[in-house]
Amino acid sequence: MFALDLTFIYAIKLAIALVFIVGAIQKLKDIDTFQATVEAYDLLPQFLVTGFSITLPVVELVTACLLLVNLSQGLYGLILAILVLSVTTTGIIVNLLRGNLDVSCGCGGLEDEAPLSWGLVGRNLTILAMLLVCFLPSDLRSLALFDTLTIIGGSLSVYFLYTVTSQLIANHPRLVKLRESL
Repeated sequence: MFALDLTFIYAIKLAIALVFIVGAIQKLKDIDTFQATVEAYDLLPQFLVTGFSITLPVVELVTACLLLVNLSQGLYGLILAILVLSVTTTGIIVNLLRGNLDVSCGCGGLEDEAPLSWGLVGRNLTILAMLLVCFLPSDLRSLALFDTLTIIGGSLSVYFLYTVTSQLIANHPRLVKLRESL
């Protein structure tokens, strides 16, 4: 029977927990900007915008904690991460279909804020696919020191790829404008 190695699943969970932690901290650091972004999405009644703007980053932190607390099981963290990503990706898709492209994604993170694009949808769907992989059967074994190093290195590599991808998505409109000006 096919079983994934635990180090692979742990690396995915740790990387996605990092994405959620950094994004939540950035949102909470500048809650007014994030609230303005939520309002610009124009998906919620005005009276829910403030509550959602505070609740989402808190839920992201809880999700990260649930992913980290029990890396081997972490079922609740996986489900919550899928739910959060599904909600936010749906918001992006709805606005793209409406033609509302002048909105910042509100993703938070180390990279620049990106305007809504199908690239963001693709990035989020990739993360969702990674989360779904964690539901596949895995081998149950004790971890050795080298496994721990593999998990840390793998998760940092995945997080680095996420950050680079997000920065490329954020820079794409600037590149288009630069090309047009030449």
